[in-house]
Amino acid sequence: MFKLHLKKDGEIKTALLSPKNSSLLWEEDLLPVLGNMSFSSTDLEVERVSKSSPNTKSRITKKLKIQLGFACNYSCSYCSQGGIRRDEQYKLDKFKQDDLTEFFLKLNSELEIHDSEDVQIEFWGGETLLYWEEVKYLTVKLRESYKKIKLMLFTNGSLIKAEMADFCLENELQFIFSHDGPNFKSFRGRDPLAEEKTLVEIKPFFEKMNQSNLISFNAAINPKNLSLLSVRKYISEKLGVDESLVIVNYDLVIPYNESGLEFLKEGDSNLIREIYKEYLTMYPFNLKLGKLDLRLNEFYKAMSSGKNINSYFQKCGMDSPESLAINLKGEILTCQNVTVESGHKIGTLDNFSDVKLNTATHFSHREECVRCPVVQICRGSCMFLEGELWKRACDQHFAWGLSFLKFAIFIQTGFDLISIEGENIRNRSVKVVNF
Repeated sequence: MFKLHLKKDGEIKTALLSPKNSSLLWEEDLLPVLGNMSFSSTDLEVERVSKSSPNTKSRITKKLKIQLGFACNYSCSYCSQGGIRRDEQYKLDKFKQDDLTEFFLKLNSELEIHDSEDVQIEFWGGETLLYWEEVKYLTVKLRESYKKIKLMLFTNGSLIKAEMADFCLENELQFIFSHDGPNFKSFRGRDPLAEEKTLVEIKPFFEKMNQSNLISFNAAINPKNLSLLSVRKYISEKLGVDESLVIVNYDLVIPYNESGLEFLKEGDSNLIREIYKEYLTMYPFNLKLGKLDLRLNEFYKAMSSGKNINSYFQKCGMDSPESLAINLKGEILTCQNVTVESGHKIGTLDNFSDVKLNTATHFSHREECVRCPVVQICRGSCMFLEGELWKRACDQHFAWGLSFLKFAIFIQTGFDLISIEGENIRNRSVKVVNF
């Protein structure tokens, strides 16, 4: 239980927050701080994975991440796969059609994939467009069997060609274009939206794809790049379109390796205020930016329905039995950002009954998380990180979680969250967090 001190018009009130049961009540009368909302919850407790108690995977697959290979034409400073590509063995490895046919047949025989809009299949690299021929082949094969599923591809955009749009439209293949706005060049190198030879291909590609809602952008947000509004403005100006046509979502930078640490800083009160200010600049007219409206709705629903913390999977969802990451050799991985050689092979398609997720830790097993006031917002950062990388990722997500909590309370009630009290917050011998 945590005490939240809230201020409005000179009045200071105290609320009681229980992340375990998603409860936020006024201390004086135990009435809901956020008011009465008409949400209900019937969520069941999930399997909470640990290395000593690994999860199995279900053949019924709702999210499938196909890892095509780790070859890339960029060397982004914060890349989640940056440490992998320093190894020379991860050069471009092209697959023959017979190999792809065998892979597809194994998918169909070993997994139960329903033809439903609830099913999502994603193509991942490296740079995915280096594997464009593999993507095309698998996309056509998948669409022959599954008309309704969502097909998605993640790319840095530098290899986009205008003619790719026709194939994507025919097969409803969505592109997620990773771009950091005005900070792209300093973080990642040459900007495909700033060079004429790539922009001339991207502009007509975007125009066609956007008409069918098959393209969006994703920014890597960190203390050096906080503003989604500036990211959207930059992209729309480069494409020569109205900002309202550019969909931008975001992920927080997670330090999967040492190079990622330089993009993080301690989650002190200054950082929390900076993030909170960015949220306020998006309210009320830009709440769809970064899916902030959905994130708020999910938080309010949890708090009004008393959603138990043990009914959450990790933030990424890859600990769910129905989520699977697999390479073209049929090897099943912890997630799409790790390799067999790094100890993250958890099984194979050929021996699916032996698959065990024994490389991850659900947040409920981490001492920091069970003592954290915003665990239901963060949901454990990365499930396989340990040591200093985990600590720094936790610090970063804590700052973002607190700023989101402050924002969510303010826009619903007008009260400003000024401090949080608790015993041994995040297992760091901290009793008070001031804003």
